Amino acid sequence: RVKSSASTTSQLGYPRGHLGYLSGHEAEALDKFKNVLEERGAWKREPASHDDQTLLRYLRARRWVVEDAYKQFKDTEDWRSANHIDTLYRTIELDAYEQSRRLYPQWTGRRDRRGIPLYVFEIKNLDSKTVSEYERLGAKSTFSDAQTDGKTPPGLLRLFALYENLTRFSQPFCTQLTDREFPDVPVTMSTNIVDVSGVGLKQFWNLKGHMQA
Repeated sequence: RVKSSASTTSQLGYPRGHLGYLSGHEAEALDKFKNVLEERGAWKREPASHDDQTLLRYLRARRWVVEDAYKQFKDTEDWRSANHIDTLYRTIELDAYEQSRRLYPQWTGRRDRRGIPLYVFEIKNLDSKTVSEYERLGAKSTFSDAQTDGKTPPGLLRLFALYENLTRFSQPFCTQLTDREFPDVPVTMSTNIVDVSGVGLKQFWNLKGHMQA
């Protein structure tokens, strides 16, 4: 059972709802969530197929409603399996990965005061021609050994290689750094800034589809 060490400070915001700062209700929800996942064959306890901080992300997203969190977890895991996301991340071609990285938010190497990685999306560096070429080249290939479910566009799947880097590298790395508020709390979030300085209305309109993705 996860014990809560919630303080007056944590009750006002971060790190409320995170590992080590759970209310009694939230700790009970986590226990129940684990039991539901295990009973339905979606999660293994020993060794844990997903750690507590990962499970808590689903509970926070679904306002601690266990059945809602289970549905999101199951749908996500089914989708990841169908699209071989682990294989995608391990085998994506370097050039394709770097091309994707230039077109989406990038980690600046900096963190906010909570120690959460700071990502910046500079729109002014994008143009419709570059985006169109990226989408054309990625329309039929993930540039990896991963198979797809035939429903998710391969070009969009390349974006998830970047997300995997966030959860597998950036967040674990930032968790190891203790020069932050609440250094005992695992980092499971990112701070994202969209920089629209120097972007005209026409450029913004031409890129709206890419940004929505």
